Amino acid sequence: MQASGTTGLQCNTADCPNQRCPSPNGSYYDYCSITCRDGGVAQPPLSLTYPPEYQPCSLPGCTRQRHFEQATGRQHDYCGKEHACEHQMKQKDKLYYMSTSHAV
Repeated sequence: MQASGTTGLQCNTADCPNQRCPSPNGSYYDYCSITCRDGGVAQPPLSLTYPPEYQPCSLPGCTRQRHFEQATGRQHDYCGKEHACEHQMKQKDKLYYMSTSHAV
């Protein structure tokens, strides 16, 4: 990715609505991702790894597929970081409530 001095924050790929990625020097790269930079076609990893059978996100109520990293072959417990954090916060709240509740 090359840092760009152009104005506007939309990715330079024609049909991509995403915002361009910020660079460490405070400007923005030309594209939102490596995929867009490489012509909008995701480059396959060196060794193709496929996700295991469908497993839903561990957040109760979410039916999305758990996130799978092709490069490492690792399947996470949640569909994304947001649901991982949300579930952890709910668990902490539940433990706090249980530790401060007084049985009558």
